[in-house]
Parts: sequence; C-alpha cells; structure tokens
Amino acid sequence: MLRLWPRAALVLGDHRQSLVVARSLARAGCEVILSSTGEPSATRHSRYIARCWQRPELDRGASFFGASLAGFARTLPEGLIVFPVGDTEVAHIAANLHALPPGSVAVMAPANTVHRCLNKATLYDLARCLGLAVADFEVIEPEQIEAAIGRIGFPCVIKPASSLEDASHVKALMLERATSVAIAELVGTSSAGWSRALVQRRVVGTRHNCHFVAHRGRLLAYFEQAVLRTTRLDGAGNGVDGVSVPPSATRHSACERLIEALEYSGPGCVQFLVGPTDSESWFLELNARLDATCAIAERSGYDLPRLAVEEALYRRGDGPPPAALSRPYRVGVRGVWTTGDLRALLRELRTGRLSVSAALSWWARMSWSFLRAHHHLTFHWSDPQPAFRAILGMTVAPLWRRAKHLTYVYRHAAVICLAAALLT
Repeated sequence: MLRLWPRAALVLGDHRQSLVVARSLARAGCEVILSSTGEPSATRHSRYIARCWQRPELDRGASFFGASLAGFARTLPEGLIVFPVGDTEVAHIAANLHALPPGSVAVMAPANTVHRCLNKATLYDLARCLGLAVADFEVIEPEQIEAAIGRIGFPCVIKPASSLEDASHVKALMLERATSVAIAELVGTSSAGWSRALVQRRVVGTRHNCHFVAHRGRLLAYFEQAVLRTTRLDGAGNGVDGVSVPPSATRHSACERLIEALEYSGPGCVQFLVGPTDSESWFLELNARLDATCAIAERSGYDLPRLAVEEALYRRGDGPPPAALSRPYRVGVRGVWTTGDLRALLRELRTGRLSVSAALSWWARMSWSFLRAHHHLTFHWSDPQPAFRAILGMTVAPLWRRAKHLTYVYRHAAVICLAAALLT
C-alpha cells in the first residue's frame, strides 16, 4: 500500500497539529516538507522534517499562492501530498485545487464543502434543519452589533461570521452584562476588519471536540475529546488541557447527520458545548481540517493524518479503500499544551487584566495540568527539539534580545558621555 503514496508530503502551515502530521507521514515513509515563511519556527527542528519550502505570504492572494505551490509541486515528478493544517491554508488550497499538477493530491474536503464550513451562519441553518440544537443567533454588519445584542440579550457571544476572520487569540467575545460604552470598547478593537459579525445567545457547557475522517458522507473514524481548560479564563480561547472521553451516541449521531448532508470527505472536527446531561449538546462549528488537539487522538490510538491521506488517495482513484478505525480508542488520555498555556498567562499579565490572585490560580492550574498529563501536545520523547525550542523562544530569546538592546544603549551612552567630556 505504501508504494502507492507519493514520496514527498508538504505540511502546509505551522500550527500545533503540524507536528502530528509530520510525524505520522514520516513514519509512513514520506519525505516530509514543512512550508516556511522564513520566520523562526520550532516545528522545523523536528527530526521528522526533511526540509522546508519557502512559501509566499498568504496575504499576497490565493492565485499567487496557488501558482507558487503548483510550481513547487511540478519539481517533484513522483507527486506531492499537500496537507493543509490551518483554516487559511485550507481556504487557499480550496481556491487552487485546479492548479495542482497530476500526481499531486490535497488532503482536505472538496472546495464547495470547505466554503460551506467556513460560513458559520450557513452551518447553523443546516444544523437546525437536521435537528441539532443551535443557540439563537443573528448575522449582522459589525456596526450593528450593539443593536443585535439588545435583541439577543445577555449573556451573549460575539464572533466573526467567517472562520477566516477570527480575532487574534480569541475564538469569541463573551458578554455577561455591560454598558454601551463597555460594549463599544470591547467589540471595537476585536471586530476591526470583520466583514460580518455573528451575535449569539450564550449557552454554558464543556467544549467537546469530535474529530473525524469521512469518505463521501460516511464516517471512517470518530474520536471525542473534552476541553478542560483554554487560553482564556472565559473558555473562549484555544484548548490547552484536554482528555479523551467515550464516544457519545448523541454527538456521534449528530456528526453522522452533518457529514451525510454535506457529503463530506476528508478530515474535520465538529465542536459542541455539552451541558450537565449528555443530551444537552449545542452545536458550535465544523472545522474542515484536523483539530489542533489531534495529538490526543494519536496518543489514544487513532492515527488520523495517515487515514486522511489514505482517504484522499482513494477518493482520487490512486489507492485501495481505507480501512475504517472501528476499534475502541483509549479513554482518559490527557494531553496539555504547556507552551500555549504559559504564553497566554504572560500575555494576560502584560495587558494587566489579571489580578495577582488570578495569576497565581492560573499558574497552579497550569502546573497541576502539567503534572497530571499523560503527554504534551508538541513534545515526544523521540522528537524533543520542537518543544524545547518553543520554550527557549518564549523565555531565553526575549531576555537575550533585551540584553543586547541594553548593551547597545549603554555603549552609545558611553560614547556620548566621552564625546561630551572631550568637548568641555
């Protein structure tokens, strides 16, 4: 089976799941290439990364990016596996699937499915038609947010209508109760640049990530994981502590209905907010990509990147039917993202939004998670360098840059004082 795979695989995007994809495809016998912008990257130090491809900046446009990628793929006569791992990368590939040369394959959902998944309102309408619970929402222009809040009421959630316009570090803005001035201050900076905004009634619950790989509307693998903590105290950030949980019949059925209705193929992740009882599952979104916490699935026994490649090749007619992952995965496997946790704590301290007691509480929870975890999302004993490089980049590198800056200042101050002394 492996001899049918193209020899080279391009991991497109430098995210948490990039390491999981690189390690999986390297174990399958591929030469793994990481897309790079030239910026410092911890991922590129993985022993599973053979080399890097200097890709153009994504903001130069989808067509320019597509032409560059196609040109790179043509240099590999044995074909290229293109595995986009982030929303922006998936959207750019979806716009340029026609540009990929014969022999190359993109490991992702079809372009029309990607576009439907990126639009939250379209997905919410579909989910409601399928009988899934969706909290009341309105899609409006950013300047109409305050009026929409008045109609939806408190508590509410504000987020961009497209997954490509997420605010930095924030998946959604939570409002419990606020004055008009506070709303304008909170929303004004975060919604800058959004073409459309979505205001939704807030429901309370634990976020569950339902990872999957599908083929033409049929599930090949289903893995469920609960998010215990995120990079924000209100739970709206990226997951930093998660655990594998038994597959829920309620959410498994909901995923099946969504995937069948979309005739979905490829990897993805459906997110729900789960209330006190298992039946209280509120649909959040469907991401047309591997989830950033797919390392937990891998450590629980489900190699989703490899299955996704097998499905993409079979869909193109270049491989045998992929075997569905029907065996039970390990439950109770806990994974943490300590570098992301620490980075979020430092960011909140710099902004002054955390009190001393809140910062100490965060540190205690982070330390407890670190000690209780079965594994860490970016660390592996066979490939330790990326995690160590990430820690050094957060701690030693900033101190070194500050020391060099101070040395520069002191040296020039000494020269100025010496010149002043000679002139007087």
